[in-house]
Amino acid sequence: MTYLDYSATTPCDPDVMREISLVMAGGYGNPSASHSLGQQSAAVIFKARKYLASIFHLQPQQVVFVSGGTESDNLALQGAFKARASRNHFITTTIEHDAVAVTCKSLERGGAKINYIPVNKDGIVDLQKLYNAITPETNVVSIIHVNNEMGAIQPLTEIGKIIRDKNKDVWFHIDAIQSFGKVPIPMEEAGIDLISISGHKIYGPVGIGALIMSPRVQLQPVILGGKQEHGLRAGTENYVAVRGLHVAAERFVEKERGLFEHYKKLKARFLKGIENIPLEIISPKDGAPYIATIASSKLPGAIAVQKFNEFGIEVSAGSACGARSIKPSHVVLAMGYSRQIAEGVVRFSFGEMTTGEEIDKAVEAVREVYGV
Repeated sequence: MTYLDYSATTPCDPDVMREISLVMAGGYGNPSASHSLGQQSAAVIFKARKYLASIFHLQPQQVVFVSGGTESDNLALQGAFKARASRNHFITTTIEHDAVAVTCKSLERGGAKINYIPVNKDGIVDLQKLYNAITPETNVVSIIHVNNEMGAIQPLTEIGKIIRDKNKDVWFHIDAIQSFGKVPIPMEEAGIDLISISGHKIYGPVGIGALIMSPRVQLQPVILGGKQEHGLRAGTENYVAVRGLHVAAERFVEKERGLFEHYKKLKARFLKGIENIPLEIISPKDGAPYIATIASSKLPGAIAVQKFNEFGIEVSAGSACGARSIKPSHVVLAMGYSRQIAEGVVRFSFGEMTTGEEIDKAVEAVREVYGV
C-alpha cells in the first residue's frame, strides 16, 4: 500500500519509538512524586517543556502538555472564556477544524458571541472583515494556520497586525496542528499568544500535544482535579508520550526547511501528472506543499477513497463520514464551491518518506478512479 494520508496522522519515527521504550524501561514514577523515580519522570517533562519553549523564545512555564491538538484548542478557547468572562466575544473563520468550530458552537450556547469570518476562493481569510469584527469585548481571535482539508496558509503576520491595531488586548490563537514542524510560525512577529500543536502530526506518538502561551496569557483550566501543568491540566502527566513529542519536535523542526522543498517537488509532480484530468484542484497554488486536494462533482469523495484503496493508495475524503453517509466539506463550501464539488473532495497528503515513484502510482490511480 502507498500511504498518502500524512495529514491525518504520521507513522511514529523509529528514533521516537526507541526513546519512548527507553523511558518506559528506565522508570515508572509518578511525576508529582517527590522520590527519585518520580523526579526522574518529572525531569523528562521539564526537558521537553524547556525545548518547546526555546523554539518560541519563551520560558518553560509557557508550555502546557495536553492529550493532543483537540484538547489544546479547547483549553485555549474555553480557558480564555472562563478567565475573561467579561470579554465574551470570539472571532474565528468558516474553515476551522472541528476542534475549534465545535468548541465555538459550545461557547455560543454558553453565552459567547462568535463571529465567523469568511474566506476567498483560495481559502484566505477576509482581512477587512476581520478588522471590522474586532470589538472592545473581543477575547480571542482563533485562526487555523494551515488548513487541514486543503492546505491554505493564513497570513499570520498581517492578521496579527490587524488585531494589535484594532485591540491590543485581544489574544491571538492559532491552530498549528498542520503547520508545526513544517511551516515557520512567526510567534513574535505576528504577536501570537496561543499555539496548539500535536505529536502525531510530526512522527510522534498519538495522545500528546501542547498549548504554547505568551507570558501575558492567563487561562483557567478546563479539566479539573490536581494542580499538574501549572494548574491548567489536571491528571497524571503522560511523561512517556511527552518524551516522544520532544524527540519528534527536535527532529522535524530542525529539518523543516529541507522537507518543505521535498514536499514542493512531490506536489508539483502530482499536479503535473493530473493536469489533463477533469478535476477541480481545491488546494491553493501557494498553499502547504504537503497537501494536494482534488474534487469531482461526479464521484463522492468517500466512494473515491474506497476505490483508491482498491488501487493500493490510502488517502482521505474531506468531511465524509463513510460511503453511506456523505456530507459536503464545510471548508470547500466556504471557499465558494458547489455542494456537488464539496461532496467529492479527496485529500492527498505527503510525508518525509513519500517518493516520486509513489506519486506516479497515485497519478495512475487518479486516472483509473475517475475513468480517464
